Amino acid sequence: MSRFLGLFLVVLSLAGSALADGTDPGKADVADVAKRLAKIFESAGRYEVKTSTLPGMLQAYVAKRYQPSDVALRRYVKDATRVGVNDNTLATLTPQAAFAGIVSYAAELRPETKDDAQFETYARDLVTRALKAGARFGYDGSAQSRCAAPTAELLVLDTQAQLVYAVDLQPCRE
Repeated sequence: MSRFLGLFLVVLSLAGSALADGTDPGKADVADVAKRLAKIFESAGRYEVKTSTLPGMLQAYVAKRYQPSDVALRRYVKDATRVGVNDNTLATLTPQAAFAGIVSYAAELRPETKDDAQFETYARDLVTRALKAGARFGYDGSAQSRCAAPTAELLVLDTQAQLVYAVDLQPCRE
């Protein structure tokens, strides 16, 4: 099987799974959305935080992921309109920005998803499912990949479970 055909089948199975797995989009939980994003981008982390306020969740995430003293070094932005990289920013994202980030970075990682209407529908469904389950999105502009390079990191903020899921949108492939 050619590499292109293999990747196409992976994306097709990802896109189809939101429709064919029997999951009611209104009943999906945040952990399920984070798991599906991790499957696309082959990378994710999970951080328990002890707060459900968005600024508090972002600060607790930084303290757990890096070190407590790093909290004061970040610039905080509310409702950013794009996923930033290497900008020392920690932000909440608009739903549109989260969707655009998922689609554009997936196209870099898996070129066959570029301009793929079925994949875009799947990504939109993931964002909608997360929002219906009470999640918000954000990004960590200070994240580094396993290759120690700056990377775009999408944060899925589960306010009810007090969890932050970090999805590396540019995973290291070395």
